[in-house]
Amino acid sequence: MSSKALPAPAKQLFRYLFEQASLGIAVEDLEGNLLLANPALCSMLGYTEKELCGMSCSEFANPEDSQDDWALFQQLRAGVIDHYSLENRYLTKDGAQIWGRLNVSLSTDDDGGSPLVFAFVEEITERKLTEEDLARTNAQLRLALEAGRSVGWEWDLKTGRDFWFGDLQTMFGIPSHTFVGRLEDFYRYVHPDDRQLVAKAVADARQSQKPYVAEFRVIRSDGTVRWVTATGQFYYAANGDPERMLGMAADITERKLVEQALRESEARERNKIQEV
Repeated sequence: MSSKALPAPAKQLFRYLFEQASLGIAVEDLEGNLLLANPALCSMLGYTEKELCGMSCSEFANPEDSQDDWALFQQLRAGVIDHYSLENRYLTKDGAQIWGRLNVSLSTDDDGGSPLVFAFVEEITERKLTEEDLARTNAQLRLALEAGRSVGWEWDLKTGRDFWFGDLQTMFGIPSHTFVGRLEDFYRYVHPDDRQLVAKAVADARQSQKPYVAEFRVIRSDGTVRWVTATGQFYYAANGDPERMLGMAADITERKLVEQALRESEARERNKIQEV
């Protein structure tokens, strides 16, 4: 049904929704030129409706994102697809960069008129900035863990998923910065003589809701035995059920070797004194 065929009340409703929507809405021709732009889109990009209408989408799209958008637009225009979604960067009139979640669909006219393209843009700049900040924080944490020959972990008790990150190469001999597995995968690296000690420390921390602390040996994938010290904390739901556990572990092999060498030296000195 064409817009001309719409009953007057329906046209009024369409116009009201178009103008009041919080999403940016554009109606375009098959060349990507804007025919209509709602107030939300104008506010988002900093242009007036008169300025936007007649502009091509490429004029305010980030050049690095335009290629993927234009390729999908060509498929839409050719009828290969009838809609698509992307996360794109846009340049406002004053030169600022914003992020938008773009949903584009093709509307055909039963009366034989030219098809129209409807584009809906949700601004997601704040979300993208938060994601970028989180990525930087995670990268800094990973570098810190690697510098300290440490690993962190998150154990999701509901799913059983056990996520490790950090210097896994030193700790477990795993050639990766991250690993996702199950709790059993962790225990396979714990020295057999120390598994009961670790399991008890975890169970006690879970029951008492106190921090988890343990020192134990691990066997790397190459068979090398390393010493680690681990600390962690359970986090609980409102009903008191544990939901997840976060923790860190650091390699203390050198410290343990020094302690062992010191004990052996003291033992030799005691033996000398006794022999005198």
